Amino acid sequence: MEWLRDRDGLLHISKWARNSIVVFSRYNEYPRELHDLKTELKKIVSESNNFFLDILEELAIIFEPMKHNKINIKILSNYWDKVKMKHEIYKKNIKKVISRLLILDEFQRQTRYMLY
Repeated sequence: MEWLRDRDGLLHISKWARNSIVVFSRYNEYPRELHDLKTELKKIVSESNNFFLDILEELAIIFEPMKHNKINIKILSNYWDKVKMKHEIYKKNIKKVISRLLILDEFQRQTRYMLY
């Protein structure tokens, strides 16, 4: 499943973003903008985790033995489309956080350069 295992999956991108924030905070001043980015990243990851668990719960009900004799492929296809769409949205939002972190990093570098 690309959400968890793919190098362009949400899990990989969110870990990369988290690690980038940690490294940035270790070597730079800790501006308010960084706190905002950390908060936004946590919110996106929490929301995606809740969505993922909700989908798993719904699918567990569909596949529960003795409840459904036939699994409707159209229903499963709808789930697939929904998960794929949300996955792309969450990735896009995390990439925006990373982009803003890179801008903040560049600003910090320029500021240091000007001081020396």
